[in-house]
Amino acid sequence: MTEVLDEFYSCREFYTWEINLDEVRDRLMNIDESKRTLSNIFDELYCNYSKKHAPGSRIWGDKTPLNTLYLDWIGSVYPNSKFIHIIRDGRDVVDSYLRMERYQKLEEAARRWNTSINLAQSFGSKRGDDYMEMRYEEMVTDTEPVIREACSFLGIDYSPEMLEHTSRVDKLGDTDKAHHSNLTKPINSESVGKWKKNFSDSEQKEVNRLLSQNLLSLGYVD
Repeated sequence: MTEVLDEFYSCREFYTWEINLDEVRDRLMNIDESKRTLSNIFDELYCNYSKKHAPGSRIWGDKTPLNTLYLDWIGSVYPNSKFIHIIRDGRDVVDSYLRMERYQKLEEAARRWNTSINLAQSFGSKRGDDYMEMRYEEMVTDTEPVIREACSFLGIDYSPEMLEHTSRVDKLGDTDKAHHSNLTKPINSESVGKWKKNFSDSEQKEVNRLLSQNLLSLGYVD
């Protein structure tokens, strides 16, 4: 338990959660040692967060892109969890990776998207009804039906307020980062197909080549 919480204590951006880790530690110390499992430690962290920022919440979730690389492990820690895989045109994803300087080379960014798609779909094939795919492009052009479908999958009620995200941006904690700047804007499709404007002809040809197999299987190219 101590080792896990120490990771959060040492994380320089954990302050954005605005919760007291000492309270989490105290609560965990007051339960039977056999119940201080990794899943319960994380559950206590997220429940503490929701108690402060979203009172009345019934479930919690985590949207971290890197999770895609560790789905088997996460699924073993939370065997009853559900997974939503948001798939986006890899060419736009590669463009975003490069613009935010997550990767320096087109080849590296392409490899990351290919790996993420392959791992997530392989994992989903084993999870059955606990795994759902949605398309980014559909989510930003026909939002309500997609969100309703996600709600049905999660077993929660849909509310129109879910589409009014701009009023709650300040509660998300780390929205000062450049790649989160669009959170203050209404849902829109401005970023769909932007790779065509940002990549040169040679880069367009190369990104299509590197992503060809998954672009074809996902229906992004004929």
